Amino acid sequence: MFWAGLGVNLFIGGLVGFLLRLVLNFLNNRLAPYTVDLTISVLTGVVFAIVSVTTIPTLTSVFASSFPEAVAALSLDNEFLLQAAIRCGYGGIVVSTFFIGMIQFPRPSDVLWATPFVLSFGVLATLGQYGVQLHVALDAIALCAIFAVVLPIRLVVPTLTTGMLIYASMTGAIVTPPTITSQSDLVIEVYAVIA
Repeated sequence: MFWAGLGVNLFIGGLVGFLLRLVLNFLNNRLAPYTVDLTISVLTGVVFAIVSVTTIPTLTSVFASSFPEAVAALSLDNEFLLQAAIRCGYGGIVVSTFFIGMIQFPRPSDVLWATPFVLSFGVLATLGQYGVQLHVALDAIALCAIFAVVLPIRLVVPTLTTGMLIYASMTGAIVTPPTITSQSDLVIEVYAVIA
């Protein structure tokens, strides 16, 4: 199973790279270089999520026919597919954020000015631990949206990337698979991934 997992990851990475190379070739002379970089950064996460979400059910069915006892032992059922799709969405967000952060790399003074805003994510996580929250992921997304609109662009990237890292470390949001017990939980998780 190790080699199969390694092969799946290499396949997904290769397919994402190939598709993004096609997009890069298409956009290269049509847009300004910075716009191309930003577009590719955002599309990397989107393409990663789409390729991953479509690959997982296909490979699960292939593994079910080839290794039925291993699939049964690993509980690769519909619940697994749902959790895997949500994780792929969050993985796409992380990939896009990483690339955007590399393009908009902050200066040291920007990081210093962003520090009070970053600390608000820790306050939000602490309030959530005391029961003052609506939804663990949506609260942080709402705070990100507010900062993205209100702060100058040079402070947005260090605030959101560092703030979400602190928030995820304190709450387990994004890193821990969500518990989905009803249709409304599913809708909220899908909305959180999209937002």
